[in-house]
Amino acid sequence: GEPGDRDALAMPAAEWQPLDDAGTPAASGCVGRWLTEASDLAATDAEARVAMWSSDRLPLRFPREWPAAFKSAPLKRLLNKSMLNGVRCRAVPQPTAAEHAAAAGVVLEPLHSFSNAERVAAASGWAVVKGFWVFELADAPPSASFVAVRHWWNATSSGGWVDLTPRLSEAAGEEPRSRLLVESALGDKAADKLTAAGRDFACALARRIGAGERPPPPPTPPPGAATVAATAAAA
Repeated sequence: GEPGDRDALAMPAAEWQPLDDAGTPAASGCVGRWLTEASDLAATDAEARVAMWSSDRLPLRFPREWPAAFKSAPLKRLLNKSMLNGVRCRAVPQPTAAEHAAAAGVVLEPLHSFSNAERVAAASGWAVVKGFWVFELADAPPSASFVAVRHWWNATSSGGWVDLTPRLSEAAGEEPRSRLLVESALGDKAADKLTAAGRDFACALARRIGAGERPPPPPTPPPGAATVAATAAAA
């Protein structure tokens, strides 16, 4: 199958911060591009919208039933004119060694795809492609719920897409993952001053995505359960 299990943008996410061009935490008023507003996100349904904006964890992955998922009604609706107005959509494999070498020395940060893509373009001569990184909500039924995060990547001189933005964390032993990317005019984003609200939005998103990379916590036992269990054990 497609090696896309749990393909989330998922450094520990609790420590993630928006960075300036020097790679230091961006101060309020710093001008740049970050995932700081609701328009940076899209979702196919109410459950996914709630998960993106307010859940404790946001488990994301490459679509499970790829390529059949491409024809599912929720994903078609997300990609087409009603939502993302996509121009091109591709499942993009992990970068090759040669593609990494073309951007050797470029500092790349998770959840900073806008500056990453511009730096890669300056180093390699590749074009910047603007659009969204599309995921399936991993705890929903297959092909039922999808979300998108505004995202930039690069196109080589031959037209191939390359996405060098790292995930939030790289777990040891994981298989490489493809990424579902859609080019869209809605992927453009103007540089703006970082506000306290924008910082909070970006950090909260990073926490949700990072938490979604980890197994869910065990359910909290109801009150009195521990006492009952201890009594039973004693008996």
